[in-house]
Amino acid sequence: MSTPTSSWSSPHSGSSSYSDTAELSTSSQSDTHSAAFLQTINLLKFELQIETQLKLYDDISLEDFLQHVWGLSAEKQKQLLKLESIRKLDSTALAEYKRVVATQELKETSLHKPFTMISETLLQDILDELGELGKDTDNMSLYTWDGNGSTIIKSQFTHSKPGLIAVRWFPRAFKPDWPRTFCVLKFKSKHIPNTPLEDGSCDLLPAYIAGPDDPFTSSPSSSRARKVSVEAPFDVTDAIATGEKRKRSSKDVDGNDAKKLKHNTITDDEIQLATFALECMAAPSRYYATGIFIDGFAISLWYYDRTAIVRTQSFNFIAFPQYLGLILYAMSQATVQQAGFDPHLHVLPLPAIEKAPGDTVVEQPFDIAALTKLSSPVEDLKNIYMKLPSKITDQPPAVFKLVENPLYVYHGLIGRGTMLYPVSQLVDNKEWLSDLVLKSSWQTQQRTPEGDIIKHLRKTIPAFKDHLPDIKYSASYSSKDDLKLPRTQMTELKIPRKNNAEERDLHILSTPIYKKLWEVESVAEFKRVFVDCVECHYHAYKDGKVLHRDLSENNLMGILNDWDMASELDKDGQIPPSAALHRTGTIPFMAYELLWKEPPLHLYRHELESFFYILVWAAAHYNIKKKKRDARPKESLMGWTDKDMTSVHADKVTFLSDTKTAETVFKDIRPEFKDVLNDWIKPLGLLFLQAYSSVNRARRGKKTSYDYSTCDGIITFETFMDAMGETPRDVPSSSI
Repeated sequence: MSTPTSSWSSPHSGSSSYSDTAELSTSSQSDTHSAAFLQTINLLKFELQIETQLKLYDDISLEDFLQHVWGLSAEKQKQLLKLESIRKLDSTALAEYKRVVATQELKETSLHKPFTMISETLLQDILDELGELGKDTDNMSLYTWDGNGSTIIKSQFTHSKPGLIAVRWFPRAFKPDWPRTFCVLKFKSKHIPNTPLEDGSCDLLPAYIAGPDDPFTSSPSSSRARKVSVEAPFDVTDAIATGEKRKRSSKDVDGNDAKKLKHNTITDDEIQLATFALECMAAPSRYYATGIFIDGFAISLWYYDRTAIVRTQSFNFIAFPQYLGLILYAMSQATVQQAGFDPHLHVLPLPAIEKAPGDTVVEQPFDIAALTKLSSPVEDLKNIYMKLPSKITDQPPAVFKLVENPLYVYHGLIGRGTMLYPVSQLVDNKEWLSDLVLKSSWQTQQRTPEGDIIKHLRKTIPAFKDHLPDIKYSASYSSKDDLKLPRTQMTELKIPRKNNAEERDLHILSTPIYKKLWEVESVAEFKRVFVDCVECHYHAYKDGKVLHRDLSENNLMGILNDWDMASELDKDGQIPPSAALHRTGTIPFMAYELLWKEPPLHLYRHELESFFYILVWAAAHYNIKKKKRDARPKESLMGWTDKDMTSVHADKVTFLSDTKTAETVFKDIRPEFKDVLNDWIKPLGLLFLQAYSSVNRARRGKKTSYDYSTCDGIITFETFMDAMGETPRDVPSSSI
């Protein structure tokens, strides 16, 4: 076959040819490179469908939810159920609600006003009977704000139009924002009406909501729910409406087949509710969020944290208004922390002052004991304090002052939830260490804490100590034992048979703030920093037995940062099976083999390929003179930012193998990086092209002796450095 001239020829290599480019294969989805564009709701919903798959814990009782999430004890629930007012709904609002449902009006917003009237009147009557209703009934402790599906609430990532939002702690004139939203309500878009019963005297409800007096101990024989077929999600409304009894089917909700189908299914409307929960969780002060889903007359409660989603059993609020009353009362009494906000956030009252001789005003020294927990959520975290319990016995708590709003906010529901805060840290209870960044993230329990990995590397490769983060504080907090997240305390929680939710704990790490790669003084310094990071990374792998696994432009900073996705290697120098199951990386910089639908084992050479893509990206986007990175990706590299891994894989294959595509990228390289293009990028591109051509020949010929870990010796630390014309530093063995 003919051999086209390669665009990868360079002063180091002369011309080159290749023959296997057509067999560079393709393949699908996940993390993102954040180019500052607003995501569409449809894209967000698509991502959530994938993110939440097999992470739903279903059919939790209302009692368990109210007790562990919003703090309403079982004893208080029983007391409330004895109230006369808890069983009465506003007749006018109820009639209007039924009318809207019966006429099948397509606009769910038509249900907002009557439901709001039903809810607020019911809560007001309950508080009045309890003697807890204040004089200002217009500003009760809980009310609903109606955006009517048309009012936009902006976030850093999206412009959403929620319907009803439950508001606490703020007056009615308050327009909600996501950082201070208590709970979001979502109505099913198109409800097929049923005729609700007017009272609760039926035997068709789950045990919890069967008896009028004591719903927690009802007899299985008299109160057992009629089983509902899984052709549709479990909905008490259907059971109540028909009033039928029938023989149990093999596909009823108690049957194995039914459970397999029923668990972990989330409808499109329920995903819409999850998008609102996601916006709440994007607030850096949130540990979990809650939602209420209303399908005609059926209500279910939802809970979201970084590990999983919990959904309660549904109940018919018209037939059983007392359970709506319990929900409303629980919400009206929940503390900020029970609403899911970070319990470690504190405020410092105005400093005490006293007059010294000569009328000089003296401010009192900082006192940890003066810190008080937030009594309401805040939008601006500046000058808020984070007080974390020490993980060392008899040590004082760690205290951080948040000096600005977060530098980075994770935009996802389930996952790491990484947040970066610029902070000052209290040292020895008297001095403040400034210019630090505090990183909080939710890591799977089998993962070694990032702080421990960094400490290990600083000890193991001291010659590269200056190229690793300098830890000022690190600790891990158990979701169950330390933080007592509601989901971990629910007594009824059963892990579904088909489930891939992994328990996550909170990891905290503080280090100095380091410059970004584009903030260097010159291209020469950029090259020096880049080489330092490549060498540090190699010795972390070779001598520290740690593979980074998430290289990106954001963690090369003169130091090699962000080791939270790193894997410790086993005795054979391989990633252990538990870690190998997880694809990690930042899509624009991931090796193209790792973008396959079924990626191979993550290897050291894949990390070198990531360094190569970072180099190309930097040369196209970094304005070294202004110390800025271009806000928008170059058109020739825009495809690398796609969320579809199949598409990004194809783009990278084409970049390596097609002369025309490569030349288009080269035209976007900034003038100050032209030498980097000729001396580094082109030789490295040729190296990877030769490597993958070699791999394809080996696969086609089914070679048994081929070393895939290095492409038969083509991709190694030494060949990578040699392609750049760089000599590795001489690191004395005694210092390793």
